Amino acid sequence: MKKQLLKISGISGILLPIILIIFMAVCLLQNPWFNWMENAISDLGTTQGSPLLFNTGVILLGILLLLFSIGVIIRLKNDYLLPKILFVSSFFLMGAGIFPLPGNLHIFTSSVFFISFIIFFLAFALKYIEDKSYKNLSKIALIIVLISILAPVFLSINKGIAIPEMLILIPGFLWCLIFGFHIIRK
Repeated sequence: MKKQLLKISGISGILLPIILIIFMAVCLLQNPWFNWMENAISDLGTTQGSPLLFNTGVILLGILLLLFSIGVIIRLKNDYLLPKILFVSSFFLMGAGIFPLPGNLHIFTSSVFFISFIIFFLAFALKYIEDKSYKNLSKIALIIVLISILAPVFLSINKGIAIPEMLILIPGFLWCLIFGFHIIRK
């Protein structure tokens, strides 16, 4: 049972960036009005966009992140708190799809998702930087944190937050892909 759960978890981590790219591409093709410099990614989930497709995609990503986080919890079994940050983060990602824009619940859930997602990578990088098994993953996590810190620079250039959001999501989900392979291999 544990072996199957780890396999499902690893595959979920591997699928995160793939599903993100596919569903974003489809949403963008259906919404030519979307402007990376003026919009938030969540604008694709409003009535102006493709609400059912986009919000279902966000919920699916949250479910995949939840399944992946279970494997992280199992792999980091001696670490009580760190992997649970990622687990909780997945519920806020699902919440961002369940409570679409416009609405304060969407803003709250998506904000807490991004903050907790970044906190997970910072904590992982700091805790496992000296661990031989996770040293490279720690370095990648640190790069994700640095990108996350620099991402708001785009806010001074334009009024949209889509680019900073993707600068956090893509590297973060690529990290999940790498760790997903790690989960399956062990």
